[in-house]
Amino acid sequence: MKKALLIVFLFAHVLAFSKLEDSYGEEIRNTSIRIVDAKTGEPIIGAAVQLTCMAEVQYTDPDGMIQIQVDSASECDISITYVSYLDTELDLSQLTDNQEIGLKSR
Repeated sequence: MKKALLIVFLFAHVLAFSKLEDSYGEEIRNTSIRIVDAKTGEPIIGAAVQLTCMAEVQYTDPDGMIQIQVDSASECDISITYVSYLDTELDLSQLTDNQEIGLKSR
């Protein structure tokens, strides 16, 4: 019985803190982008995509797609790199969902 009460108590605290975090008005924005070759329009598989405000690097899938989740209040840029292409940096706030970004070859 004590274990059950402890579990319920801990669960209630987790819920309370998650609601507290959401109460600050921060909105998580999901954005899908597609990275392609600027000349041919072919998807670039495995392009490194990094938000400048985070350390994590993600890589595009076989369709050149990637999903990014970011706090809408943060001021991040998006950095895209791939071998034999020019590095590209864009303002994340100007990107729209399902936007296609063309990388230029060197």
